[in-house]
Amino acid sequence: MREEGLCGKAKGCRFTPRTTDSRHNRPVAQNGLDRQFAVGHSPPAWVGDITYIATREGWLYLATVIDLRTRQVLGYGLSERMSCDLVRQAFLNAWSASPVRVGVVFHSDRGSQ
Repeated sequence: MREEGLCGKAKGCRFTPRTTDSRHNRPVAQNGLDRQFAVGHSPPAWVGDITYIATREGWLYLATVIDLRTRQVLGYGLSERMSCDLVRQAFLNAWSASPVRVGVVFHSDRGSQ
């Protein structure tokens, strides 16, 4: 490990990113999907979420949009900050890769982004 410049990851990391902040006063959309995750569910549904990745330069946030039927990642966004633009980038990438007709449901957690 020393020859390759690698080191172990220490326990008790000082900073752990948070991807959900449910303590906000912004309006929250209705749960239109209502836990109906079956592949044959109609109308078509996309789901999105944000996670974080530790890199040598620091934390990166990854937002993804996945088609619930095919389980295919339709779009993603990467950023050093977790902002609305990160989610918007992922959604617009998904939209350009797979334009959908009227009626698609987009479901995500209820974080502030």
